[in-house]
Amino acid sequence: MIDNLFSFSLFLIIEILAGIGEVYMRVSIYKSEIVAGDVKVSAVLTFEESFRFSDGASSAEVWFSWPASYFLPEREIWDPFVMIALPFAMVAGEDLSVEGSIDPVLYLNLLEVISIYHWYFPGKTREVEIKVKVDWSAKVGGANDRVGTFFSGGVDSLFNVADMKRLHKMGVASLVSDLWLVHGMDIRLSDSGLWETTLSELSDMASMEGLDVTPVRTNVREVQRGIIGWTDMGFGSILSAVSKLFSEIVPTALIGSYDLYKYCVPHASSPQLDPFWSCSRQVVRHYTSRVSRMDKIQAIHMNAPGLLSKVRVCWENTDGQYNCGVCEKCLRTQAQLYALGILDDVSSFEGFDLLGNLKGFRLNSSALGNGYTLRFWQEILDVALENSCSDLVRVLSPILKDANRRAHYAAFKRSVKTAIRSGLSH
Repeated sequence: MIDNLFSFSLFLIIEILAGIGEVYMRVSIYKSEIVAGDVKVSAVLTFEESFRFSDGASSAEVWFSWPASYFLPEREIWDPFVMIALPFAMVAGEDLSVEGSIDPVLYLNLLEVISIYHWYFPGKTREVEIKVKVDWSAKVGGANDRVGTFFSGGVDSLFNVADMKRLHKMGVASLVSDLWLVHGMDIRLSDSGLWETTLSELSDMASMEGLDVTPVRTNVREVQRGIIGWTDMGFGSILSAVSKLFSEIVPTALIGSYDLYKYCVPHASSPQLDPFWSCSRQVVRHYTSRVSRMDKIQAIHMNAPGLLSKVRVCWENTDGQYNCGVCEKCLRTQAQLYALGILDDVSSFEGFDLLGNLKGFRLNSSALGNGYTLRFWQEILDVALENSCSDLVRVLSPILKDANRRAHYAAFKRSVKTAIRSGLSH
């Protein structure tokens, strides 16, 4: 009797000690409801230790909503919430504990995502464990040929539609069938005016290809602010989570690429990372780093020219404008279109004086330091020279000369600082 009591007590002590030091970020309280004709799914993310969300709270509800007429889920969808929670857990250094179950293929892929994130951003993340059940009833996708892509109106999303159309004519791929426009990413949830304008313009654009736009709303970016860097682990995890909401009906999802393979750097979305957002039901593709931005514009013009008419690239949206016309990205896109001789076909840039606005324009330090913006502008100058756009060459040449000079000086300063630190450490 005493021996049995001693053994039981020892077992309890071991169990208690084993639990000490286990700290989890928790994903719990899944809800699904119909609100004003929209499906709304949500879950609560909770930090267990001292780490807090930007509002000072230890818990935050994250949610997604979309028209119920598009898709009405019949089961709990935990996958997107685990994908959203993972960057938070890695920044906080807390293992992830999930109340529900997720797709088994996604679970294995998330182990790779953890390793890639930590390799990309070692100073901002810690490798964590995921404590979760897997749903072995998950069915392998492919029952239909639907292809979904995110549709912001930018060059990358338009290219996905145009290039799949080209490949479909060759008999080697399916057409894009589903377009997802997400409110709460580059357009704040509070900016209903710009959202309605954008949804209307892009719906008109999509109709040229016989497609409908499905609006999706989410508060995830608001929860990420101040914790998750937008181009670190921010927007990519949101896009991939949205795709998982519809994995039962759309077996292929495309996330637009941002650069050629040889230039890809650690980023929220990359050809190395995005395929690991796939699950049993759905393949995710980073589409595609085999072509440049200028090549994409030409492909859209050749295969689906109507889509370019209302191209939307602005991320500043001054005074709620669809395209402000004067920010770096607006100017860059206009210059790309001008160099290719198709700017006049684009109504969303009507009324802007490109050459006049470029006079005195200067790339800022962040544009010089991100590894790709300066190269995009150099590519524009090269194409302008090739196509004998002398007026554009005349305006761009001093801009690029100044930018390259400052970029080289910044690189020299960084190398000097590195050498000094290295010398001090020895």
